[in-house]
Amino acid sequence: MRRSWVIALVIALVVVALGGAGTALVLPGLRAKPDSTASKFLDGWSRADYASMRALVDQPPADFDEQYKTMRGSLGTTKASFSLGKVTANGTNATAPFTANFSLRGFGTWSYQASLELSRSTRFSREWTIDWSPTAIHPDFRSGDRFQRDRTWPERGSVLAQDGSVLAGPQGGAAGPASLTSLVGSVGDATKDDLKRLGAPYQGGDQAGLGGIERSFERRLAGTPSGEVRLVDSQGAVTKVLKRFGGTPGASVKTNLNISMQAAAESALQAGAGGHNAAMVVMQPSTGAIRALVSLPNGGYARASRGIYPPGSTFKVITTAALLAKGITPSTTVSCPQEVKIGGITIHNFEKEQLGNIPFSVAFAKSCNTAFVQLATQHLTGNDLEKAASAFGFNVDLAPGVASATSRFPVPQSSAELAMAAFGQARVSASPLQMASVASAVQSGTWRPPQLVDDQALSSLNVDQPAPRQLDPGVAATLRTLMRQVVTSGTAAPAGLPAGVSGKTGTAEFGSGDNKPTHAWFIAFRGDLAVAVVVEGGGVGGDVAAPIAAKFFNSVRG
Repeated sequence: MRRSWVIALVIALVVVALGGAGTALVLPGLRAKPDSTASKFLDGWSRADYASMRALVDQPPADFDEQYKTMRGSLGTTKASFSLGKVTANGTNATAPFTANFSLRGFGTWSYQASLELSRSTRFSREWTIDWSPTAIHPDFRSGDRFQRDRTWPERGSVLAQDGSVLAGPQGGAAGPASLTSLVGSVGDATKDDLKRLGAPYQGGDQAGLGGIERSFERRLAGTPSGEVRLVDSQGAVTKVLKRFGGTPGASVKTNLNISMQAAAESALQAGAGGHNAAMVVMQPSTGAIRALVSLPNGGYARASRGIYPPGSTFKVITTAALLAKGITPSTTVSCPQEVKIGGITIHNFEKEQLGNIPFSVAFAKSCNTAFVQLATQHLTGNDLEKAASAFGFNVDLAPGVASATSRFPVPQSSAELAMAAFGQARVSASPLQMASVASAVQSGTWRPPQLVDDQALSSLNVDQPAPRQLDPGVAATLRTLMRQVVTSGTAAPAGLPAGVSGKTGTAEFGSGDNKPTHAWFIAFRGDLAVAVVVEGGGVGGDVAAPIAAKFFNSVRG
């Protein structure tokens, strides 16, 4: 009886020592699993924590850390991740299969499968350790081997003119005006900002487009690099190709540019801008194709597509479209006094001109501000004018193939603002590209988004293109007649424009003070060509911008 009591007491004490009442008698080594050790090892690898990895290895080699560091550096690894498979144990040995995923700078992802071998010294040992060998890095890796990568970019695509001539390419490009070189851009070492913008597969030392079309269509022109991940032995001989990355060839970008028109536009601007910053856009109304895009000075800011200015009286084309929709006609009698007071502000005509009571067609041809502000405040709301502006592409994000600004027409918030907006002042802003599209819309009867490159190249940008917007046919026809009168008997009559040109001048105030400086504007069309000209701080549109357009139209066909 006493002996049974002693045995029971010993058992109770053992149970308490092992964890308390009710705990089963299980030796601690039987609880451990190799999964935990393998998982910790792979987690350390993903974090490049080689010390924690080494601590799990039974007999790590002296160069353990260096082997993993060299692998990471040789491959250009930016990220490593691992997924552990089903671990199988057989007594004191275990195998832990895993999948490795390496993000390689300049390539993408390389994945492979390998395994870790594990063991514990005795059946009752708690700890599993890694039985390390070079195959723990890669199944084909051997002592003395190292990883190597080879990477090659394909031949870059070319930038082509409308007629297929090469503007820029691997073997050089056709000779052309300086403005064309600025528009096409160049290729050079990718900057830090380029690498951040482009992402994979670009890396330091790569070439990239540094401006213009070369930059906008970098991915299409450059293609993607091809290459290999290799194993090489201690002598540098390739023992095995572990991964091949297939690149894609560079593709050409065909533009809608006409070299002779680009040269003519640049020549006209240089001759007439008087050293001022200036821009000119030439479009084809029937398609929206951009035939020339010039920004002066060459190599400077791309003001033709990105510059934003008050459009001044060129905006009267849009105000007139809204007024025609409200029943105003070319023969409607309007008043053109020297000045009018609206909403607490006084609005003057240019050089204090006053024409008395005249037909609306004369008010348009002579660009009478006071007539327009009276008509706008009497017949239009801010929403009416905003609707008309939208029909001509305002408040629309353009995507012509190079960086471009969005022209804005905010809804006027007062009668004074409505009056100023009616002749392109207040908060109205427009790019030369936008105003060229306005002239194009009048000529063709449909507003079309400007397009610098062909449809195939444009689709590679993966951006939504605004849809064409058809104008009221009657309104478009009347605008064509009114714009013709500007050239024959209005503000552009002295400019020397050739037969068949119709247009609208603009003199847009900016800055502050009593005598504000003005930008000189002119928009026009003839046949299937439309233009917009702006000269920053150039003065009067009819005196400065219209003669530039005249020089252009006199030197080209179309």
